[in-house]
Amino acid sequence: MVKQYPYKLEVFVKTDAVKDDDGNWIPGSEEWQDFGKCRDEDSRSGTKTISNDQIKYEYTWLIQCPKKLKSIDIGSEVRVIGINGEIRLSGEVLRVKYDQLHSRIWV
Repeated sequence: MVKQYPYKLEVFVKTDAVKDDDGNWIPGSEEWQDFGKCRDEDSRSGTKTISNDQIKYEYTWLIQCPKKLKSIDIGSEVRVIGINGEIRLSGEVLRVKYDQLHSRIWV
């Protein structure tokens, strides 16, 4: 049986250092976080797309995810982990679109 989203999407998340109620600094963190399931498509040719702000982007991967994807910022580092634990792709987010039936990420 074919799975619609066979892979795992991870996003590299950085948090800033903050002060607690006593004035002590709590260091920030940098870690890969699991953002759920996905599938990917290699554009092979460096497909170009125009965003809402009329900027042309050339992307090499399209990642498709379920509709209820957590918010991902443009410029974030993402990677897709395959079913055997291998890194299928990694790169910087160029565009994100949350559609009616699914979410798409261009890398």
